[in-house]
Amino acid sequence: MKFSNNQIFAFFVIFGFFAGIFFALEFVPPNVKIVEVPKYIDIVNTQAYTGVKILSGDRRAMILLPAINENDTGVTAYLTVSVVPGSGKVLVAIDNILSHSDTQESARTAAYVASKYTGYNMSALDVMYDIVADASILQGPSAGAALTVATIFALENKTLRDDVMITGTINHDMTVGPAGRVEAKAIASKASGAVKFLVPVGESVKYEEVEFCADYGIFTDYCNVEYVPVRLIDSVGMDIVEVYTMEDVVREFTR
Repeated sequence: MKFSNNQIFAFFVIFGFFAGIFFALEFVPPNVKIVEVPKYIDIVNTQAYTGVKILSGDRRAMILLPAINENDTGVTAYLTVSVVPGSGKVLVAIDNILSHSDTQESARTAAYVASKYTGYNMSALDVMYDIVADASILQGPSAGAALTVATIFALENKTLRDDVMITGTINHDMTVGPAGRVEAKAIASKASGAVKFLVPVGESVKYEEVEFCADYGIFTDYCNVEYVPVRLIDSVGMDIVEVYTMEDVVREFTR
């Protein structure tokens, strides 16, 4: 019987396949086990992550938050941050308050920045933000800096100063971003017993409208609106400190 070239080629392909299996089974040492590499590494039980801190036990920190209620008035909210060993969950518990998505996103960013600042691995932790406020709706990202510093102090098992308050968003590069209604929040902070109020860079001054009129002789007086800078330290009557990064914030909250 005469075989074609295609049949001969197919024969050698099949022969090579089974020969490969035979040699693999014959020469692999019997004590070698083929194991599946897990998708996620349990860093709590490995020494590979020498630069990452591992949390032991539950930790908690509390901070006062300046906020604006539905009547456009400054109020004080109470935030408790609880950090426990877990699987990377970030939870926001707000009793009887409607929370907007930007507040929840601030919590996620706060956990990320706190991890970056402290070196703790947040994928092995669960973070709970529990907020109680005299308001029906909590919105806006300007609590981000407060959430972040509270998370940092919880991770480091330290106590925040209770006479300092802050407003400002938090950025992924650990800088503090702008906030709204700073003066109203400063007034609420002072009423809560704070002696120092931290604000983003450039927001320790407000601008008041002042009408300026000039007399041009026979013509009708010409009036124009000018914006005069007024320091919040003067209008509110408490120490107002501008902060740029989380390093500045942590320093001000450290006892």
